[in-house]
Amino acid sequence: MKHLRVAKRYALALFKSAKMDNSLERVRRDADLIVNTIAAAKDLKAVLRSPVIQSWKKKGLLFEAFEGKISELTKAFLGILCSKNREDITEEIFLQFFELYTLEFGFVQITVSSAIALDDKEKAAIEHGVHQRVQRKPIARYVVDPGLKGGLMIQIGDQLLDSSLRTQLTRLHDSLIRDGVRSAMN
Repeated sequence: MKHLRVAKRYALALFKSAKMDNSLERVRRDADLIVNTIAAAKDLKAVLRSPVIQSWKKKGLLFEAFEGKISELTKAFLGILCSKNREDITEEIFLQFFELYTLEFGFVQITVSSAIALDDKEKAAIEHGVHQRVQRKPIARYVVDPGLKGGLMIQIGDQLLDSSLRTQLTRLHDSLIRDGVRSAMN
């Protein structure tokens, strides 16, 4: 992450403001909506990162996209980001906000990648399993990645639990190649 230090500073400012305003949970929901929207809308991400498009146009686009869906504090924060020409790192800033939020309340941020969308029962089972493993309540982001072919990848902090079919097939392939080389050498 190229602008990590800057993203952390802005996230800390938003976190402190939300805490003083007693709206941390509301801003967390806003952040979740914003991050998921930017991740899903590749065109929006491209616009926010474009050096050609003027900041006031990006601000108008963000306000229009999230009109009535986010708190006034979050809306004002987006306006500040645009006025400071930091809209290109909006997603990174809100991801850093999640980190601060999880530390404050003893949660753990997880990202679950699966080949297909998971139902609520499967999500609850995953979150229960993570809670048992790390003894902290998970805040989960779910991502559909058809390239996994099957299985799951669960990112917990800097730890990756990978039971995806893609990884299993890669390991099998590598093993066959390695064993084939060994048997050919004997």
